[in-house]
Amino acid sequence: MRPGWCGSKAHDRHHLGLGGRRVLVSRQWTGKTLAEHKADRAEVVRQTLAAAGVEMHDTDRYAATESLEDGSPRFIWEPVDRANDDDLPTWHGLITRGINERIRWRTDYEQAKRAGPTTHDTNSATATDHPANSAV
Repeated sequence: MRPGWCGSKAHDRHHLGLGGRRVLVSRQWTGKTLAEHKADRAEVVRQTLAAAGVEMHDTDRYAATESLEDGSPRFIWEPVDRANDDDLPTWHGLITRGINERIRWRTDYEQAKRAGPTTHDTNSATATDHPANSAV
């Protein structure tokens, strides 16, 4: 095998530079944008958790545009002097807390899925009864 002579279509010069997932969210098939697919998926998760009696966690609380309850900005960018402030969490601690929270969310969702039948529409984005298959 020589560099530049791979027989795979993925390495063909005509196809290089084309990112993945373009088929999964094809506007030609569904007419939906990636944001609309993401919102649909969030709604399915929300309905599954609600059917099991689990309250969905507020994921927007980490957004930079969110404000605190008193209206002040969530994030204030300023230098941190760790030598004089021992109660600040470390980077490792923050990452670990985020990972543990994500694992807990996933566990809640898996338990909600096993808890009972789904109450939401599970049809795909495309019609299952095509006109060609319908009785006329």
